[in-house]
Amino acid sequence: MALAQAMPFLPAMKVMDWCALEWRDGAGSAEAVETNMVVEKSIPAGSRRRLGAFERSVVRCVLGLARDGDACSLTLGSRYGNLTSAETILRSVGIAEAPSPTLFSHSVLNAGCGVTNQIRKDRSPHSAISAGLMTAHCTLTDSWLQMSTDTDLKRTHLVVLIDTPATGSYRELMSKWEANVCIGLRLEMADAKNESPVCHSLGCEGYLSLLSSLKSGLSEMVLRNSHWSMI
Repeated sequence: MALAQAMPFLPAMKVMDWCALEWRDGAGSAEAVETNMVVEKSIPAGSRRRLGAFERSVVRCVLGLARDGDACSLTLGSRYGNLTSAETILRSVGIAEAPSPTLFSHSVLNAGCGVTNQIRKDRSPHSAISAGLMTAHCTLTDSWLQMSTDTDLKRTHLVVLIDTPATGSYRELMSKWEANVCIGLRLEMADAKNESPVCHSLGCEGYLSLLSSLKSGLSEMVLRNSHWSMI
């Protein structure tokens, strides 16, 4: 919030490309793919077998948006991360079994970022953010800050926002959470705005509002009244 209040201009970013998938009817439903999301078979088989739906979705976003050979900085945002992996690990701990080493290593929030960098042989930086209802806002802000301070002008900047459908013990707790989506963005800096344009605020949660804005053809983001908005 202080970022917008302290600056005499409105920070802005341009969506150069995007992709998305949705789980419209909860866990187990068919995916609805939008634009450049690649199919799962695009992930090398050895990696694909070890990844859950959460990590596979992150990888598919990045592979769909990154251009061959480009260095890509990635900012990942998710309210809850991989709940399926978390539940499996907790059940193992509860019955005094050692959790799967692969599952345990992939349970951290930034695992999808690391796997993506390995597949692409890319040593660019990445970050992973979980901030409750402010996750989308904080993820977009982090990406803007990275772009505004990056000395590598050729680096591509990607954002992935994802929350997969809750399963098992978490499903009842998440019954009112409707943002079962994975959205990938390829962003560039845009000219700062010195006045407040007419725009569509993404609000706190941002996921579905962002997807709706992208589908309607909006492609520029501006930080206005402490929230990112589409114009």
